[in-house]
Amino acid sequence: VKFHAFACGEEGGRSLCGNILSTSAPSAPSNITAAQMNGAGGYTIPAGGNYQLTGDCTQGTSLICITSNNTNTVIWLNGHTITGRVICQFNCSGLEIYGGTHNCATTDATAIGCLSISDSANGPATIKIHDITGANTVNATGANAARWLNLDWSGTPTGIITITISNLTLSMTNVTDASTQRVVNLNVNGPNNNHALVELTNSSLTCGPVTATCQGI
Repeated sequence: VKFHAFACGEEGGRSLCGNILSTSAPSAPSNITAAQMNGAGGYTIPAGGNYQLTGDCTQGTSLICITSNNTNTVIWLNGHTITGRVICQFNCSGLEIYGGTHNCATTDATAIGCLSISDSANGPATIKIHDITGANTVNATGANAARWLNLDWSGTPTGIITITISNLTLSMTNVTDASTQRVVNLNVNGPNNNHALVELTNSSLTCGPVTATCQGI
């Protein structure tokens, strides 16, 4: 896994660090309604394409709001708030999520996060996550893990897996157990053979109150 990290900058006198919500709708999006996300099991996107939220997900801090298992899926939060989890378990190439708030309170020994992406495709693949304010507010203890983003790409892909992350404002600030060592805003596992390129730009990552238990990346 190779990281390219860049400092925050300015444009027209405005700070470009963190979520600035300078986003617009994707082309011809289909709607994802609050009722769909708040139903049992959340909403499963049926096919790749462009989607926009038309309401908030209040499913619950540890429950699933959206599942996307289709390539080339764009999800515009449209300024809305997701309170719960978003997951992609396969066919994650071309996934883009942006433009709103995403919070959860979930902990798991297998490092599931608010935004959980797992795949084993050969690649090449691209994933974009940007312009989101988020927090995992759980107070993880012991061996349990807490993540906001958890990306786990297994296997040995033959192409580069490119993950572009920008303009995020993330926080993990409720962990008080000093023995907990797997608390992190952004967690990337694999793939093998140095086939992952993570570009992180213009983002604000906060840990605490016991900073020794938490990492930004």
